[in-house]
Amino acid sequence: MQHPNTTARVFNYKRTLSSLGTFDGADYLEIPQRINTARPHTLSVQVASITSNIPNVYNASALSSLPVEQRVNTGLIGISKDKGVTWTAIQLENGVYTPLNISNAINATIDTWYNDPTIPGFTIHSNSVLGVCYIILDSTKLIAGDLAVDFAYGGSKIGELLGFVGTTLFDADGTYQSDAYPKLDWFGNYVDVHIENFGSLSVIAGKSSDTAVSIKLETSTAVNSYTYPLTTGEHSYEVPVSCNESITAIKLCFTGRDSKTVVAFDGEVSVNIVLKEY
Repeated sequence: MQHPNTTARVFNYKRTLSSLGTFDGADYLEIPQRINTARPHTLSVQVASITSNIPNVYNASALSSLPVEQRVNTGLIGISKDKGVTWTAIQLENGVYTPLNISNAINATIDTWYNDPTIPGFTIHSNSVLGVCYIILDSTKLIAGDLAVDFAYGGSKIGELLGFVGTTLFDADGTYQSDAYPKLDWFGNYVDVHIENFGSLSVIAGKSSDTAVSIKLETSTAVNSYTYPLTTGEHSYEVPVSCNESITAIKLCFTGRDSKTVVAFDGEVSVNIVLKEY
């Protein structure tokens, strides 16, 4: 039962994206909220949900809202039909891709290179049971020339996405297996919601954290194919917090695997925060 002197403040944080961007930001309050610091306070997340598509293939090289080390391009590939003497750069559109999707998008761009466009000389396959990707180069399918592919072309991270980390340049016909685990779920299977300026909201791996709630990402799987997760709403329990005498802004950031800032390209994030004073 709620204490008779309890007061509650509800803050609704929303961000809508129509192009590639992040959910991070701050809502500056028109009227700063005065806080009685002599009284105990709790914070909880009533609802946290994401309706956006979270891409695994995207070009964030010019996205100034991201940390410099995360301004990467996971959708650029270099492909050659003269064994790497000259290169054709293919930039994939931002989106949610399986290895087969990537393979098809690349071949749609170079279909005039082949004797029969329905039988390409470059293919990407995956085995979700073993957690590996394969590429096959077969220059006999070309009208003329020798195939080569560069997964690190122009500083691209598509090799890391597909699991080709140690070796990223292939210029001889054959079948090649990824040497690392593919990161088709580029941001992992969750999104952590961080709320700043309220102290410790949780303990993660033995350390205090400002993570208020984790939004789970559901994965739909198909045979030998990676698919990217969809999101569901989450909530948190009330957590005792420390407050400043005045709240002027609500600041949130959203991270995934390896504390990467989450990138999305459409849809909305919504987080309802409840601050109680007892």
